[in-house]
Amino acid sequence: MTLLIAPSRHTPLPIHSRNPRRAYDVDGFEITPMTFQQAMDKGVHAVWVICDCGHVEETPIYVGAWPSTSFVPDAGMTLRCSACAKPDPQTVPAWPAAPDQPALDLAANSQTGGPQVCPGSVR
Repeated sequence: MTLLIAPSRHTPLPIHSRNPRRAYDVDGFEITPMTFQQAMDKGVHAVWVICDCGHVEETPIYVGAWPSTSFVPDAGMTLRCSACAKPDPQTVPAWPAAPDQPALDLAANSQTGGPQVCPGSVR
């Protein structure tokens, strides 16, 4: 009988074993994602749901929809895109914009790889 031993915290994960929903530091160690409770404590009341088809939608964080200890990136596992019905979209916190800052265009962000400021749009 062979026992599988989980990697210790001192061993970085190889690239092929990494979770695509997690971020990793330069040494290959997983960075713990934000929980819903941490997001709500920081003033976040919704998440952006971003699909590969380019559809972006803001979904409010309802109390009880997800446990407060679940991670924000994992919320996409329970959702489907409302435009193409594809499962498993990406979810990120919808940070409230400061009154004097322009809003970010997340649809352009998902297609171009970088945040785009909407010209003339201010929240």
